[in-house]
Amino acid sequence: MRTNEAITNEIETLKKMKPTVRRESAFGDNHHNSIDAQVRVLENRWTSEETEDRYESAPDNVRDSALQAAYWLHEDSDDLPSADWESLVQ
Repeated sequence: MRTNEAITNEIETLKKMKPTVRRESAFGDNHHNSIDAQVRVLENRWTSEETEDRYESAPDNVRDSALQAAYWLHEDSDDLPSADWESLVQ
C-alpha cells in the first residue's frame, strides 16, 4: 500500500482539483461524482474487491474511477487518480 503521506497528498490534490474540473463529459458522465468516489476509496483504504462491492451499481465512470484509485492505493498501478483530471481543468 502507498504511504500515508502519498495517500494524503493525493486526497488533497483531488479535493483541490474537483471545483476546477468540468462537471460533466459530453456523454453526460458526472466527473465530480467520480472524483468523490476516488476520495472515498483513498480515505477508507478500500481494496479493489471492497470498491467493486460498494460501487457495483454505480455508473460505469464512477465505478471505474473508484477502482483506479484502489489500484493506485494498493500499488497495482502507478497512475495517479488525479492525473486523469488534469486535462479537464477549466
